[in-house]
Amino acid sequence: GEVKVAARKDCSLQECERLRQLSHQVFLLECQQSSVIVKPHCAADDDRSYTFLLFPPGYTQNDPDSAVIRVPFCSLVVGLLSHQILLQTLGSILLQGTKYMLPTLLSLLPSESCILSPANGKKKPGFLSRLTNKQLKVLFSSLEDAYETAFNFDRRPGLKFLVQKVAQTNVATNLYKQAGISWTIQMVVLFEMCMSVSNLNLEFVKGKLISESREEIISEKENNTDGELKDSFPTDPSILEFVLLKDKFKEICETYTELTIDKEGLPNIVDRLSDQHIFFLLAAPTDDSDI
Repeated sequence: GEVKVAARKDCSLQECERLRQLSHQVFLLECQQSSVIVKPHCAADDDRSYTFLLFPPGYTQNDPDSAVIRVPFCSLVVGLLSHQILLQTLGSILLQGTKYMLPTLLSLLPSESCILSPANGKKKPGFLSRLTNKQLKVLFSSLEDAYETAFNFDRRPGLKFLVQKVAQTNVATNLYKQAGISWTIQMVVLFEMCMSVSNLNLEFVKGKLISESREEIISEKENNTDGELKDSFPTDPSILEFVLLKDKFKEICETYTELTIDKEGLPNIVDRLSDQHIFFLLAAPTDDSDI
């Protein structure tokens, strides 16, 4: 598909400035927000609202106008900001009182999440002990979707540049914050579930990984069967926390390796960035008064 931006003069300077500030909170890390350069006001740009026009693959001029999806920049920012607040709330519900509060969570979750629970090494934090496995699976699925969405956005430099131009930031826009908190919440929750097991030792973990791996294979085979067998699934399936934790560590190691090492196993990509020339892409402003 293709993405274009349409501009329309239909808002005040105050509304545009407020939306720009919100977009910086959504698309930039805190350290990047402090480095944002305040640009001088330009009446030609500051009173415009922007809309992303999403053209489906294979779109031609003969297609009806209804095939184009319009996403106002204001709706995008407000939606992502609401999503970020939901992630913080979800993290507070699941991890309030955890002993394994990582720096990422300290900066992103509400301060009350740092209050430690009573001295009971096997007690789960937050509402983990009150949630069923089925409910936890739904929450894990939501966190995984949030991580994948943010990760996929950060893998598209063209889209990031387009959002950067609209948001008027001097650094590339990103969803690192959303991806980081989604991944960290999953990891800490799984770690809490594993550490809450009584008589935890090396032999137990090895045996648990073997048994859960077999159970995971059986579950995948059942999911591929006809619908008649799907009705017989248990209402509260197991979480397989040890296997999930192992897979999460494996996934992050593979992602790091992919980002730092060439496919051919040659020198690191990062080491060769300094040898490349830096260039800037300039796009002419767009205006569509019919929108």
